[in-house]
Amino acid sequence: MGISKVIVGLGNPGPEYELTRHNLGFWTVDRLSGMWRIPVEKTAARSLVGYGSVRGNNVALVKPKTYMNESGRAVRALLGSEGIGPEDILVLHDDMDIALGRVKFKSAGGDAGHNGIGSIIEYLGTDDFDRVRIGLGVRPRGVDGADWVLSPFLGDELEMAKTGVQEAADRAVEWLVRRK
Repeated sequence: MGISKVIVGLGNPGPEYELTRHNLGFWTVDRLSGMWRIPVEKTAARSLVGYGSVRGNNVALVKPKTYMNESGRAVRALLGSEGIGPEDILVLHDDMDIALGRVKFKSAGGDAGHNGIGSIIEYLGTDDFDRVRIGLGVRPRGVDGADWVLSPFLGDELEMAKTGVQEAADRAVEWLVRRK
């Protein structure tokens, strides 16, 4: 089955990062995996990948096994092995400039300081790919950005984060329908 669309969720591998703010992209891929019954468990191109058919598209759901700052390495390897270009990928990632629970769609553009997106731009040689930016909340004053994204959600923040993940999954479905 040739892949026509790739949906990549960004995050950091390992149990120590599983519940951190930086892993909202992974959470969204997990949500899509459940919605579409596509297990994301095969190892390919430095990633965990699930393959399936959704609304007439042969889709790969991807969670890079590289750390966030090297996400581009995995994305380039996967696109190369599948023979598709950046126009057929959607990247799901956290964004600390967006309120917790909110999402925004973006077509092309810079990395806005997100190291995972910066890595993908570097390895693909283009910023022309679609993204769903998932709000993790604005970091508190005096808290380092890296410390903030690697921190867990507190109290009722977790429910708000899950709302954002569901909205991001819904946007991925819309993207898939539009890009058919």
